[in-house]
Amino acid sequence: MKKLLNIKREPSVKLNNRISTYPFLLDILVEINVEKNPEYIANLYTALSTYQQKNNDIEGYIDSLDKVKKIYAELYGDMDKRTIKIKKAVALALLKNNRNEEALKELLETEQLQANFYGEDSLQLAKTLKIIGALQLFQNNFIDAQRYYSKALKIFEEHGVKAAVVDLKKKIKTAREMRDKALASRLPEK
Repeated sequence: MKKLLNIKREPSVKLNNRISTYPFLLDILVEINVEKNPEYIANLYTALSTYQQKNNDIEGYIDSLDKVKKIYAELYGDMDKRTIKIKKAVALALLKNNRNEEALKELLETEQLQANFYGEDSLQLAKTLKIIGALQLFQNNFIDAQRYYSKALKIFEEHGVKAAVVDLKKKIKTAREMRDKALASRLPEK
């Protein structure tokens, strides 16, 4: 990939210009079907996404990850750890770009896939639940935030991850306090 992109030796400005042309070139490769190995194309998009992320090209980063997600879904199906992992990466990239509704949709799909693939008590699922809880809190969905945080807390407690347990207890308390404050502000004054 480094040979194909020849990025290491380029000055910063040239690097930005080169990175911006590679999605176009990869799309052409896929279109004319020069490369018959979809896994190879997915690896190219993955490498490109890394450079796009470092270059703060979040839209390009999301687009490249989304293409990898589609390739993996076609090759391996939704119930494969590679597909699940890339779906979560897409969701996190969407969050970085403040596309919260799309991120929430991806995270909810990821939650279901992780629960089915890894099990209801997996740490992978707990980490996703914690992110969903944070997103729910950000969107002022305090009850949902508490629910997701509580699910994550239970899993982290079962696995003995003390730092996460302490953190989640604080987050649940914060969500509860924010909910109470929101309810109090809606009550009519006497």
